[in-house]
This record gives sequence, structure tokens and C-alpha cells, in this order.
Amino acid sequence: MKKLQEVNRELDDRIQDEKMYKGGLADAGKDDEFAIQVNPMVVKFKDLESQLREYKETTGYYAAEAKKQNAAINSLEGERSKLNVAIRTLKQQLLEQRNRIQAQKKLREMQSAQAEVVRAEVIQMQSNPSINLDDVVDDVEDGDTSEEDLGRETI
Repeated sequence: MKKLQEVNRELDDRIQDEKMYKGGLADAGKDDEFAIQVNPMVVKFKDLESQLREYKETTGYYAAEAKKQNAAINSLEGERSKLNVAIRTLKQQLLEQRNRIQAQKKLREMQSAQAEVVRAEVIQMQSNPSINLDDVVDDVEDGDTSEEDLGRETI
């Protein structure tokens, strides 16, 4: 009887230990050593995953997917080259526009300088009384004698 009580006590201790230490992802014994148990769902998922991978390989899914991706890459590279051409064209147009603006600026500066020279000559002629402006601007063909004539004769 003593033996039976001892066996019962050991079984009760073991049941209490399992209730206390087992639960969750791993089992821990009395001495805190973990024995990790494999989840059956994880095993089944890995098996299904490998079957799916094998099926995709046999049906040519990966080759078709690679072909699609290569087509998309080629399309994007084509778009990139078109955009590069457009950028090059725009840069060339911008350069031409800048050159045109600089040429116009130089032309305006030259016209301004010429106008300044002409203005200085006119001022010199007006300040020098020995020069008769009617002699300088001689328009024989202008027969208009009106006072409101804004032609060359009044100059």
C-alpha cells in the first residue's frame, strides 16, 4: 500500500508539474530547460508552401512571371530613352533661346550706343551755331509749306 501511495504521489507531482510548466510554445521542466515542440500547423504550412513552389515550377509560372517582368522592364527602358530624348531636345531649345536672348541684348546695346552717338552729334550740331541745320537736312522734294508739317523740312 505504501508503494501505491508513493506512485500516486509521484503521478500527482508530475501532473502538477505539467500543468504548471507546460503551456505555450515550449515545455519547461522543473529545472527550466525548454523542450520546444513543433506546431503541426507550421509543418503543414511549410509542406503546402513547398508543394505550391513545386507546382509553380512545373507549370512554368516562374518563367511566365519572368517574361512579364522583362517586358515591363523593357517598356520602362523605352520610356526612359524617350524621356532622355525629350530632355535633350528641351536643353537644346533652352540653349538656343539663351543664345537668342544674348544676341538680342547685344543688338539692343549696339542700337543704344548708336543712338547715343547720333544724339551726341545732334547736340553738337545744335550747340555749334556755325552749322545750319537746313543745310544738313536738305529735302528738295518736300514741297509742303504747311506749318503743321512734321516732315524733314521742319528739322
